[in-house]
Amino acid sequence: MLSDKIYAISGENVCRRMKDVLDIYIMSFVTKINTDELQQIWRETGRELGNFEVYKTRMAELNEAYNKMKGIRNKPDFIEVYQRVSDIVCGFEFQKEKAN
Repeated sequence: MLSDKIYAISGENVCRRMKDVLDIYIMSFVTKINTDELQQIWRETGRELGNFEVYKTRMAELNEAYNKMKGIRNKPDFIEVYQRVSDIVCGFEFQKEKAN
């Protein structure tokens, strides 16, 4: 499930996937994110991780989409979510650079 969510936010439609961003944030507190294991899952399923460009460059749009999410109790502040998920994204970017 985590592999699907990270894969989804790596592409251009991340603004429509804010629930996935929030899910990644929450899951990061309860599970260790193993980048090698996730890369293996993507290789086995023929997926290539995107470059997270929209995630990294459209923070204002992501914030707007996040604020439109309704019905979530105790929703954390967007900046907190964005920063934690950004740290996860950086791990995948570092791993990609290392592989090249």
